[in-house]
Amino acid sequence: MSLEIFWFLPTHGDGHYLGTTQGARAVDHGYLQQIAQAADRLGFGGVLIPTGRSCEDSWLVAASLIPVTQRLKFLVALRPGIISPTVAARQAATLDRLSNGRALFNLVTGGDPDELAGDGLHLSHAERYEASVEFTRIWRRVLEGETVDYAGKHIQVKGAKLLYPPLQQPRPPLYFGGSSEAAQDLAAEQVELYLTWGEPPAAVAEKIAQVREKAARQGRQVRFGIRLHVIVRETSEEAWQAADRLIAHLDDDTIARAQASLARFDSVGQQRMAALHGGSRDNLEVSPNLWAGVGLVRGGAGTALVGDGPTVAARVRSTPSWASIPSSSPAIRTWKSPTGSPNCCSRTSTCSARRSPRTRLCQPVRRDGGQRHPAPAGRAELRAVGANDMSISKRLAERLAPWALPLVLLAVWQAAVEFGWLSSRILPRPAPYSRPAGRCCSGEIWQHLAISGWRAAIGFLIGGAIGLVLGFVTGLSKWGERFLDSSVQMIRNVPHLALIPLVILWFGIDESAKIFLVALGTLFPIYLNTYHGIRGIDPGLLEMARSYGLSGFALFRQVILPGALPSILVGCASPSASCG
Repeated sequence: MSLEIFWFLPTHGDGHYLGTTQGARAVDHGYLQQIAQAADRLGFGGVLIPTGRSCEDSWLVAASLIPVTQRLKFLVALRPGIISPTVAARQAATLDRLSNGRALFNLVTGGDPDELAGDGLHLSHAERYEASVEFTRIWRRVLEGETVDYAGKHIQVKGAKLLYPPLQQPRPPLYFGGSSEAAQDLAAEQVELYLTWGEPPAAVAEKIAQVREKAARQGRQVRFGIRLHVIVRETSEEAWQAADRLIAHLDDDTIARAQASLARFDSVGQQRMAALHGGSRDNLEVSPNLWAGVGLVRGGAGTALVGDGPTVAARVRSTPSWASIPSSSPAIRTWKSPTGSPNCCSRTSTCSARRSPRTRLCQPVRRDGGQRHPAPAGRAELRAVGANDMSISKRLAERLAPWALPLVLLAVWQAAVEFGWLSSRILPRPAPYSRPAGRCCSGEIWQHLAISGWRAAIGFLIGGAIGLVLGFVTGLSKWGERFLDSSVQMIRNVPHLALIPLVILWFGIDESAKIFLVALGTLFPIYLNTYHGIRGIDPGLLEMARSYGLSGFALFRQVILPGALPSILVGCASPSASCG
């Protein structure tokens, strides 16, 4: 069984709880970019971008995220009746080309008559599906390169065509979800992947069987996927506690108002979601690990898989109707959202995805078919002659040239003293200073270096440890900064030269005094760089980590320490160079 997992972009807002503004956050482009890039790095197949009057426009959101992602696909809403199928085909082809073949499309017929009326669509449930069938037929044929004349009950086009084809051939895949008989007929005829909201396995199995049978009668095969929220924690107990917290601020009146609003929908899928919980919070686990609490106040996909990671993965693998088409390499990944209840679109496939040829933007397009031709013989000969011109003696001369002037000055200096041109009292001869070279051979100088190195290492370790601890305390805690930073800064501004008499009085002139001075010189660079490294971490990164459930030592270990480490190492390098 192979699963492809999609994430969800909360373009309608996000938060920690359902049914309340407490803990809610407005969504801006920076936040959507963080989510998309995280999903891209973590290997999710794509992101579902919702649609509706409460959401940002899904097409513009997808287009804005193309430059900041590399592999992530964008599942964008197609709205029959809201837009012309020909215009939608042109937009789809453009988005597919600009994204380098990363565009997917989700057919959304709508289920709220009031919202649809606000968009200018005044059709009944049955009429919407009639219009959707006509829309999809035209949209598919235009994207596949046909010139289309079509006269339907709801849509008429003449000479509809596309001049710039999509990158994915014959066209980008079309997704669709719906539970009514008309929706299943549409899926069987038109779409590549049929999506269902998360229902108990038996109900999902029944829908899959019905759509598969309808598609087979038309000589087609349809793939299947399921849309679920996922609440995953380290333990199942923690996951169920997180689920309870999501609805902790809901009261009976809030639930009743939400259910009354959802009751006006003519969506069969929405009616099936409502039937799972019946508007009551008494028994929300409608199937093992399947929780219906989201649907108490939210329309659309209203169920969540709840548990620890292995439990949720095992539940998906062991439920044939949730992963209906088995194949090789089982894999499922789960992730925690800011609310703890991400939308997750998963799909299974019987074949590997078709990969379209792609041009690397970092290389020029070769008009010779990509063949690499050898350079002309004359040019190759010139390169060989140029290489031979750089003889060994010339390269050696270039390396020795920087030493020429210092050596000449030393020779002149020595000669001036030897011939009496310069008194040795004014400037001693340089020759005696070559004696340390002899000490290197005898081993005497290495003993002195070992003693100095030991002294520097001990001082570095003592001063570095104190500076690191103080930097962590003041960087991580506002109170630590208030209590300690001013005192540390006061001591730092005292010149070390002025401290030498005090150090001699305190420690004498033995090794302790020298180690103290080295430690003092080490402490402040490491302290300052640790403090600024922690305070320089992007606040958005910390906020995202906290929203994903990281806190305490886990937050420090996984986010703060890696973020501050480059600055800390710079602080360590400064006193190391001084000690050397």
